[in-house]
Amino acid sequence: MKLKTKKILFSASTVFVLLGSATVSYQFSLPHETTPKVETRHRVTMIPSDVSIEKKSLLDKLDLQPFSPASISEHLQIMKSETAAVTAQNEARKKEKKKKLTKIEKYKNQISRMGVTDLTKTDEEALKIHTKANKKSKVTGYLADGAVMTIEKKTGKWYQIKSGDISGYVSTQYVIKNKKVETSMMEDKNISAVITKQSVPVRGETKKNSAVVGMSYKDGEYPILDLSNNDKYALIERTETISGWVPVSDINIKITAPKAMTKEEFEDYQDELAMEEQAALNSYLNLKISSTGNPLQDKIVELIAHNESGNYKAARNPITSGEKTITVGAWQWYGGNAHNILRLICAANTDKAKDIIHDSMKGKKAEEKATQLYKDIMGGDNWEGSRRIFTTQELIAIKELLGSNQGVQVQNSKIQADIRSKISVAIGTYKLTNDSLTAYFCDMFWQNPQSARAITNECIKHFGSAKKFCEAEDGLKYLHKTALKNGVLGKYSRRRNYTYLYCKNL
Repeated sequence: MKLKTKKILFSASTVFVLLGSATVSYQFSLPHETTPKVETRHRVTMIPSDVSIEKKSLLDKLDLQPFSPASISEHLQIMKSETAAVTAQNEARKKEKKKKLTKIEKYKNQISRMGVTDLTKTDEEALKIHTKANKKSKVTGYLADGAVMTIEKKTGKWYQIKSGDISGYVSTQYVIKNKKVETSMMEDKNISAVITKQSVPVRGETKKNSAVVGMSYKDGEYPILDLSNNDKYALIERTETISGWVPVSDINIKITAPKAMTKEEFEDYQDELAMEEQAALNSYLNLKISSTGNPLQDKIVELIAHNESGNYKAARNPITSGEKTITVGAWQWYGGNAHNILRLICAANTDKAKDIIHDSMKGKKAEEKATQLYKDIMGGDNWEGSRRIFTTQELIAIKELLGSNQGVQVQNSKIQADIRSKISVAIGTYKLTNDSLTAYFCDMFWQNPQSARAITNECIKHFGSAKKFCEAEDGLKYLHKTALKNGVLGKYSRRRNYTYLYCKNL
């Protein structure tokens, strides 16, 4: 006899149960594991005990196990429990699909799967992508320093990656991961903000009503230098001398880092990069500086001009937590040095300096403002100690002073004197007789004297003496490696890498 059919949920296959002389059918539906909307039907059938030997033999061949009547309710309960679990899982999947990620969540998710090429530990010009996790396997592509990739999985000392249209394996030794990825890309200016509104104020702080330091406009693309702790604001580089904060809600975040290239593309990239570097250097070195007759000194002037702004008219208020006042000039003099440069420019021709400042001031009380700025420049106040911040009109006046004939002449004279003093420290204090080491030291010293001293002392200690350090074939490489590990200078890996390559060729 046939009993009433019940609809239940269960995750196992069809079950046959021997129960007296009756056949009972239970029909149920099971949501498909991978496609929740599709249902698969199953049947539980109780077979009479007097079934023929032939049929029993068939059941045995199908590997079907009999159940006792006492176990039916137990299995029905299991079916219900598993049904509830599957239903809950399906609901969770639906909610996950419906959830719309914010632009910051999308960006963070993308960054979390990425890696960045880091060639600071090798003299290689590119990281090779292999077809297999083996150095002897075929090379299918090249990643320049700072290029990005999506890391799919790790296999021993290799990452399986995809970058652009090229997939393969790269050595884990030359890939930056996790939190360092974002820092590296921001340092290389490979993350940009694309403005989505008609105009967005660039503010000095992460507050709605803080001072506006500039404006950004729709579709404008600016390097992102940092994100606020709550990810609501991005610090953008508006111009060479103006940086400030804009709301993340008013931008799209774009990753502009280079990706993998074929051999031909990489060779073209190298040629183009060399031309750009030379053009940039020529631009930086529009200095009108005559040769000093000291080739090393001239080379160091060129190096630091490249690494700093290279723009005579550069002037900006502080943009990092460590800065307290203004930075000026082609070689980015800061604080007391910046004040001294401006004082020397004004002293070179006081009447001309007053006229430049006066002509730059606009609006009410322009004369009063011009007089006060000139007085501040010629005064002896400690701008760093007082945290002197300059208004937009004051910065315009200062830029005009810096770009004037007397401004250029003063800067040219000052850089020569500054470089001579740093070479003197390298040779006199640390006994550096190797030109490459001396140039690298001067660039470090320009950035941070304390770190430069500590790094150089570490290198001398490592090699046993200054003489052995200067004579060692790997002296420059070890100096560079030590600088990259430094808590201050190591943050500027792009500058360090350029300086290392420049000094190698001296």
